[in-house]
Amino acid sequence: MERLEGMVPGCMTAVPVRWAFWKLDHRRQAFWARRGVNTPSRFHRSFPVAQRPMSERYVRATFVGMIRIGETLLSEDLFESHFACDLQACKGACCVKGDSGAPLTQAEVGQLEQAWEQVGPTLPEAGQKAVAAQGLSVVDADGDLVTPLVEGKECAYTVYDPDGTAKCGLEKAYFEGKTTWRKPLSCHLYPIRIKELVDYTALNYHQWSICAAARLCGKSERVTVLDFCKDALIRRFGQDWFDQAHQAQTLWQEQAS
Repeated sequence: MERLEGMVPGCMTAVPVRWAFWKLDHRRQAFWARRGVNTPSRFHRSFPVAQRPMSERYVRATFVGMIRIGETLLSEDLFESHFACDLQACKGACCVKGDSGAPLTQAEVGQLEQAWEQVGPTLPEAGQKAVAAQGLSVVDADGDLVTPLVEGKECAYTVYDPDGTAKCGLEKAYFEGKTTWRKPLSCHLYPIRIKELVDYTALNYHQWSICAAARLCGKSERVTVLDFCKDALIRRFGQDWFDQAHQAQTLWQEQAS
């Protein structure tokens, strides 16, 4: 979800989330229209959840294209779309493709500094040279803090299996017990992208052409985007939040069926 300031009429800039609801209402109507349900235009379409045990912070799921849980807004695509990585098909293309590296936070740069002594020697020579020349992190053309690339291609922290499959060297070191930090949260959460709004944190599903096999695999195995990203979401928001999100998904699927 893009930043809304400057994209809406002047009278609406003070209430970007409300303006988002107005736009997302059209998506909700289209969703139900595809299922043969004619719904009126309204900001909130809710259903009771009193029969199910839930925390007081989550009292209803709101069908306006985004579902609110606490201070987060989840796209319905996280419940409707399917996704499960198929490395045999894609060969880890997400580590190689793209215009810039993986988004980082300043805190994650500190994690990279702590992990480098263990991770660095395990990387290919090209990756080590890229870090030596550019640093553990760089600022891309959009002004965002990201991981460095090797000659504008793969992430500098990429390692390769014997069959040529690209994988995260940071994650490899983590699973080998060499470090305590897994990898950048932006990578761990993919295909979910997080956007900080004025009052909420928005979670959206990012579709990339190189992940076509993952969408087929997810559909075959009946794995939703939310379920696929379970570990990363718990890492970011906590177990209680994920439990509420999963309950919301269950209710959403029952309503949509």
